Amino acid sequence: MRLLEMGRVAVVDIDYHHGNGTQRFSGTTARVLRVDPRRPAEEYPYFTGYSDETAASKPRRYPERSPALGAAEDDYLPALERLLAQAADFKPASLVVSLGFDTFTGDPLGTFKLTGESYARIGTMLAGLRLPTLLVQEGGYNVEALGALAEHLLRGMCSD
Repeated sequence: MRLLEMGRVAVVDIDYHHGNGTQRFSGTTARVLRVDPRRPAEEYPYFTGYSDETAASKPRRYPERSPALGAAEDDYLPALERLLAQAADFKPASLVVSLGFDTFTGDPLGTFKLTGESYARIGTMLAGLRLPTLLVQEGGYNVEALGALAEHLLRGMCSD
């Protein structure tokens, strides 16, 4: 069964870099809501992911300017929490998470300062939506840390 045949889908992009491919496919239907605490405008890709790209005929998207370069969880998690509330208001049947670990403090291609415990909190927040969830691992360039970070996220998702 194709995902969109199940009803509305919320895509939450927690990757550091803007998901231009996700933007392209989600822009074809109003049954997809894409939200992300966006990477700083100074970061790659420089040519997509701006709030003025959302036309009335496209699905609703809540652009949330991410915290400044080098931001930690105190700035990131409140932005994500606001977006998850908006995703819940959309009443999706399922959730897709564009899961990037390049927001980790030790990632060479991102400037955010999230920790393993930050990912556990994110997992708890995602699980709070109580939706069938697909995790699509996308980014994360501190290869030695990826397994532990995934474990933190999953621990948070399963901590009921």
